[in-house]
Amino acid sequence: MAESDKNEGEFIGSGRSGVVSKLESDGVTYAVKTFTAHDSLTKFICTVFLGAPNPYGWNRDAIACTHARRQILRSLLPLWQDVHAEVAQSFGTNWNEEHNAYELITEFIDGRHSALYHPYSSDREHETADLRSNVLRPLEKNLRDAGLKGMLWQAGYGNPSAESNFMIRDGKWIWIDLESGVPALFPLNVMKLFTFYLPEAIRNRRASFDEIDVSELKKYVNQSDFRDKMPSDKFEQLVTDIDTLAFHQKKWTDLKRIEKSVHYALARNRISEADALKYCASPLSWYCREGARFIGLSLAKALKWTRKFVRKIVAFELLRFMRNGFNFVFSSAIRHQ
Repeated sequence: MAESDKNEGEFIGSGRSGVVSKLESDGVTYAVKTFTAHDSLTKFICTVFLGAPNPYGWNRDAIACTHARRQILRSLLPLWQDVHAEVAQSFGTNWNEEHNAYELITEFIDGRHSALYHPYSSDREHETADLRSNVLRPLEKNLRDAGLKGMLWQAGYGNPSAESNFMIRDGKWIWIDLESGVPALFPLNVMKLFTFYLPEAIRNRRASFDEIDVSELKKYVNQSDFRDKMPSDKFEQLVTDIDTLAFHQKKWTDLKRIEKSVHYALARNRISEADALKYCASPLSWYCREGARFIGLSLAKALKWTRKFVRKIVAFELLRFMRNGFNFVFSSAIRHQ
């Protein structure tokens, strides 16, 4: 893509980890996912469990993992005959100067999500059942077998909102979102927290955040019956992608908690490189500084919310509210309106 096009695009949507834009360049349409992580609650959760907000937005090795994982899964999914889906292609990553964050550039999927239930959805109501039975369930088994357990969260294991990570295009399901916004510790099914996600976090000594077991994956792809399924050039590319993922994943997960916090602040231009070196050598100074900053931000937000609450109380028209409520209860014409 041209440099001038990289920070421009049509807004599509946003989630816990960032915003997605539609971008056209040289006749090709892309979906650009910028990991801005502006949501305060999400930033707080990631900081508690990971040491800093979403690493995809500020860490070069973490964002490199997003591209490598998509390349790996694009090679694997066609071989899993029981999984009727494919992965949206990644074209690489980029630093977004406007948002001061990394972004992932993928193909734009001109499709739609599974149908919501309403009076006119009868011809599409099979889609959700098809997604669950023919994509998510078999995908779960294959991800486990291949050592890709870190991807189970985005594939819907205990995460019902993961159905929105898939779109249907020309009768084919496309996995469009493989990147988490928070650690995999908040499943709707509490049993899966205690039987899978929590044991995994204890075993790995950290909350799961899309990481994969590279050693298991290498054993899986080196099986003779697996290698026979792929042309030699594609298999060599898969091995290269796995090695690339292993290199970058180790670099960002091996960072100490203090290093993650300091490097995040450095990426956000809150401190200089000299300050980063100083604070990494003196964790107590850094945490005292961040503690004071957190208290200041909390007081500022509390004051802002208090002002907003007071304004709403002052502007609240009690008599009008009671009159409207009375009319709604006793007037069928008002209810119809």
